[in-house]
Amino acid sequence: MRWSILWRTIILSALDKTLYPYCRHLRELDLQDLGGLLDRLDETKFKKVSQQFFAGDLARFHHVMRTTRKSGASRLDLKAILTDVGDLLTQKAPMLEAISEPASSDVLSTALPGWAARLSHLQELSLWNGITLKDEALQNLLRVYCPKLQVLSIFIATGSSATDSEPDRYLGQFIDGMPNDMLTSFENINTSGIGAQTCLALNSHGRSLTTLKLYLDEEGLLALGSLKGCVC
Repeated sequence: MRWSILWRTIILSALDKTLYPYCRHLRELDLQDLGGLLDRLDETKFKKVSQQFFAGDLARFHHVMRTTRKSGASRLDLKAILTDVGDLLTQKAPMLEAISEPASSDVLSTALPGWAARLSHLQELSLWNGITLKDEALQNLLRVYCPKLQVLSIFIATGSSATDSEPDRYLGQFIDGMPNDMLTSFENINTSGIGAQTCLALNSHGRSLTTLKLYLDEEGLLALGSLKGCVC
């Protein structure tokens, strides 16, 4: 209940329904945390909390989807809810410095292109799937509108085809396109196909990188020799 009240208050403040504009002080848009709350609200035992959360002005965010045609059961449409809430908060929280994406989600792949122009203070970006960065138009938007971006974390990075080197290519392209010595932290937590292109691109941030955590497969390990420019 306390968890839901916190998020409900933040969203209501963005709708100008609270005495004080709490959302204007937000520095982090933790969609991962909100996604965790929504997962719990989908459980039968929290039905009452869910009803209270989506009551009144928050009814507009109550998106559901059918699970099976036979039972007629439904569950919360997490992507639609997170997208709508994120769209609202990125407009009403001008000082956002960090955004994180929920597990097994592609919310930011579709939403981030529309939000980028509002995120001039963004410093940290945490993605579930790095394939979001495959979009070259988004890469350019982030470079133009998010010049302070310096911390990048991804869980996995996949390709849209069977080409094993595709994640290495688009991650390397994005990192290499950032201003030199801007990236202070880079981490991939699971399989990503990182190889020579990404490692070579990281060299252009060799003086600024203080945290580098790489999950590599056997072929990726061979690319570590390319990190000669990472001296910190």
